[in-house]
Amino acid sequence: MLPRSYLYVPADNERFLEKAETSEADVVILDLEDSISASNKARARSLALDFLNKTNRKGIALRVNPIAVNDEIKLINHKKIDRIFLPKVSQPSDVMGFIESSGTSSPLTAIIESPLGMINIKEVANIPQIASLSLGELDLFNSLVVADVAHEDLKTFSRSTLIFTSHAFNKLPPISPVSSNFKDLSTFETETMKFRAMGYWGRACIHPNQVSIANKIFTADNEMLRKAEEVIKLLGDGTRGVAQASDGSMVDIAHLHWARKFIEITQ
Repeated sequence: MLPRSYLYVPADNERFLEKAETSEADVVILDLEDSISASNKARARSLALDFLNKTNRKGIALRVNPIAVNDEIKLINHKKIDRIFLPKVSQPSDVMGFIESSGTSSPLTAIIESPLGMINIKEVANIPQIASLSLGELDLFNSLVVADVAHEDLKTFSRSTLIFTSHAFNKLPPISPVSSNFKDLSTFETETMKFRAMGYWGRACIHPNQVSIANKIFTADNEMLRKAEEVIKLLGDGTRGVAQASDGSMVDIAHLHWARKFIEITQ
């Protein structure tokens, strides 16, 4: 099963790190980047390393500072780090330079946060070590518009681009971006449902209260699971043309592709 929730944890906050140990999030992301002030970077690295050396939890990722690889090398290559979130990816050289300088073999999630990153997204996705894509929407949209809220067409285009690119280059489904308004849980839930309907899987969270919502929405419901299993049973290895499902609908190879992907993602 792919992770349903990713909780960003500022690594300079001891109390948040303590809570991360028992968080319901499928993945906690130790954040060394934008949530940490310049004066606290060293403290964040120290606390993050101490957390990794002591923790028993599974599912830990790291958001790095690409310009501070040498300072973060022990964290980047720590055995308990499952994935690296690489921010500010604008071009393939950002990724390749990070891989070369860090020596990491961990899967990478490229966070696209600029117009140049959107333009170069295909070349970025073509890098084998890139496992998935995500949007840094606040930085991206603030670089494009002066309105306080980005136009829905702009959001739809950017979000859809990640879906098509991810599938075209056989990446994992993109991870839904954060919502900075952590008090408006109703809107967060509505948005998260829309992301799932678009083809995203899992959501980045900045507050523990968002985690249970993401977990709920990205958990397969029993009826969908039943349908997927029925399609696979009816069509088997895909050599059969069409079949009739229990609800009377006709299913074919396109439904089989959906069913297999659904099982792969949710189970």
